[in-house]
Amino acid sequence: MRLIADYATISVRMISSMLTADSNSEWKSLYEAAVCETDRRKLAERVATARSAILNHIEKSIRNPAVGEHCAMD
Repeated sequence: MRLIADYATISVRMISSMLTADSNSEWKSLYEAAVCETDRRKLAERVATARSAILNHIEKSIRNPAVGEHCAMD
């Protein structure tokens, strides 16, 4: 049980660091477009696109963490 809690803590720290450190990523503009979307017909597609981009970025960061992300894991 402790291992799961430690993993969750590491994941939250790493993801938080990753999301704040990488301000010029494609995922961020897609996320902002989804958050600001006012047309209900487009909202689901924008959210799905942003979600996919964020998950792709997280997967890349797990495989090759940046320096700031490495520090967050310590």
